[in-house]
Amino acid sequence: ASPWIAWILSRPGKEKRNNIINVQDKKKLTDTAYRIWKYYDKYADKSNNYLPPDNVQFITEEKIARRTSPTNIGFYMLAIIISLRFEFITKEDALNRLDNTLHTIEKLQKYKGHLYNWVDTVTLCPLAPLFISTVDRGNFIACCISVRQALSLLVCEKPSEENRLAALQKRLDSIIYQTDFTFLYDARKKSFSTGFNITENKLSQSFYDILASESRLTMYIAISLGQVPLDCYTNAA
Repeated sequence: ASPWIAWILSRPGKEKRNNIINVQDKKKLTDTAYRIWKYYDKYADKSNNYLPPDNVQFITEEKIARRTSPTNIGFYMLAIIISLRFEFITKEDALNRLDNTLHTIEKLQKYKGHLYNWVDTVTLCPLAPLFISTVDRGNFIACCISVRQALSLLVCEKPSEENRLAALQKRLDSIIYQTDFTFLYDARKKSFSTGFNITENKLSQSFYDILASESRLTMYIAISLGQVPLDCYTNAA
């Protein structure tokens, strides 16, 4: 019954909503966006190899969790683009940050093009247990696609800057198209596993078998890349 319940809950209300954001709300949202950006600005630094730490605790003292996930990394790259749109940073700063983070991503150990579930932001070593998360990887690749498209919308003011944007897009394309989702898909069940345990060399026996799940992005991406059949989507629906 969950698809039916989700459909009922997602229907628009009877009263037409006012989609215009007033000045006060706009300022509040902008201030919130800026505070989020300042987290990335402070902690996704050279000491963390330009990767965002998973969290920072402030009880008694500042404690930085020097580990990160593919989702965290993807969200940081999106935050760079969004902060440029908000004019929190300059275009040059945005391109420098993307360049630094992509350089780190390119150095990280991978399995069939996938980043490991958790990585130490200082040593860049994958953390045990060695695992490939289906959802995390879908999130990360979706962010890479979004960032790549956003770069296409940037206006080039000088030839060297044309060239730099194209180079960043090419590096993102390499990450996207070198990622293999096929081993995360069970053709018999026609659905994705929650992940792959590298240490045990086997798929998790838990599966995403409904469309309204956190693996939906992964389904869309894997289908669009031609790596899994369309009935992956229809079966989940």
